[in-house]
Amino acid sequence: MRSATDNIGRHLADYIAGFSENIRKIFERFEFDKEIEKLEESNRLYQVVAQFAEIDLHPRRVDNITMGLVFEDLIRRFNEAANETAGDHFTPREVIRLMVNLLLEPDTNVLTQAGVIVTICDPAGGMLAEAQNWIRAHNEQATVKVFGQDYNPRSYAVAASDLLIKGHKDGQVVLGNTLTDDPFPSQRFDYLLANPPFGVDWKAEKKTIDRWPNFRGYNGKLPRINDGALLFLLYMMSKFQDYQAGDRDKPGSRTAIVFNGSPLFTGGAGSGESEIRRWSIEPTLPPSTIHHQIKQ
Repeated sequence: MRSATDNIGRHLADYIAGFSENIRKIFERFEFDKEIEKLEESNRLYQVVAQFAEIDLHPRRVDNITMGLVFEDLIRRFNEAANETAGDHFTPREVIRLMVNLLLEPDTNVLTQAGVIVTICDPAGGMLAEAQNWIRAHNEQATVKVFGQDYNPRSYAVAASDLLIKGHKDGQVVLGNTLTDDPFPSQRFDYLLANPPFGVDWKAEKKTIDRWPNFRGYNGKLPRINDGALLFLLYMMSKFQDYQAGDRDKPGSRTAIVFNGSPLFTGGAGSGESEIRRWSIEPTLPPSTIHHQIKQ
């Protein structure tokens, strides 16, 4: 019994190494090996593992949805304790549900049709599972394909874990910077939703973006360097499906995004913020300027 206690760290590492590569990557982004080392150094690892061993979490006892709720509660508690930056790691579940309802409810008639295939993108990570849940609650036969990205390794790991734990197999979450690296360059999506970080500067990305002829099809002024939230909106608009009034094959896209007040009112006429707001809602701009009109 003593030898098992002494080697618990190695045994746990070997157990994790037995998972598939995509699951091991999630553990790596959580830096789980460092957590194991910390617990071993404080002589707490065996106690923690022993406590989990006493809980029956077998899928026959705890289904995917319940496990997902447990996971969400743990993430919320730890992020609140760490006082994470708003929008950077955790979006309250009730906010996500409100966004999903506003986004999908108007298309209930379409989403409940037999054989419907739906694509959803979250370029800031964290909201995909809830959108999938809404669609499948209304149409169990729907095929829902989700795509997401997050630049923060732990946030990526949280989003990937959320999909994995809840059994959402038609999902692809990528680690990377949405503003400079597009993992889905040729894809358009039916629905997009995101909670980009509030008031986060894009100084590190500016050098790369300045070399581009435009930003995701937008040729105007960009926002101030100390708030890149509107860049996420431009990225999302570049992923809109083609829209043509009365054409069922070109239904367009719908998007929901969380902003604090700044992107909505900062900047006078002619500023980057003002030009982006104008470009996003002005229906009379020439096609060479705006590639994908917002669905009216």
